[in-house]
Amino acid sequence: MPSSLQKTRKQIAKKRNGEVNALHAKSRDSFRLHKAAVRDQRLEKLAAARGKKEQPILDRVAFFHEELAKKDNEALDVEAVQSLIQKFIHQYDEEYDSVKKARRSGRPPSTKEDMLKLKIKALEAEYEKGFVLPDVTSAESAKLLENWKGEWAYLSTLSWVKVSSTGQIRAAELPSKDAKVGGKTTQYGCGYCGAGCEAYMCDVERIARYAM
Repeated sequence: MPSSLQKTRKQIAKKRNGEVNALHAKSRDSFRLHKAAVRDQRLEKLAAARGKKEQPILDRVAFFHEELAKKDNEALDVEAVQSLIQKFIHQYDEEYDSVKKARRSGRPPSTKEDMLKLKIKALEAEYEKGFVLPDVTSAESAKLLENWKGEWAYLSTLSWVKVSSTGQIRAAELPSKDAKVGGKTTQYGCGYCGAGCEAYMCDVERIARYAM
């Protein structure tokens, strides 16, 4: 889709017989170009922020989409689902151990080490209460996930559940990427830990912000 700046330049070029670069700095057309450029920059920033918040959810769905495909996209029982949840939670263990071993004796943990540790901890805490994922326990739900092509909009058509460490399954909704309740960010809202943290700024995000 053409940007606002591209559209505006095209309109001005048409009006001025192709001359756009020779505009007076304080002319009306120069102001239009500047305004269009600012709008494009604002939209790019909003898109980047939205993508950052959506990514943890998309990564989670992609993981279970791939794992389900390895099992011929058949519906899974509770034990199989729990096994995949454990695999998802501990996918960062090897990287965490590697970063930890690389740290010199007596040196404090690096930002990356802290973030990985807290990310794993947050995922484990979520699993204890109820890990949110697309429902793969019925043939119909598994088929819906199989047909996912990576689009964000399609996620609202999936059935969602929470599976606890005790094996309890209950219905859930598509996690909101930015909804806030009572001054706190709901699941995935921080866009950093990718888990069910409910803090306005979780520890993972706090470390990431201060490290910038």
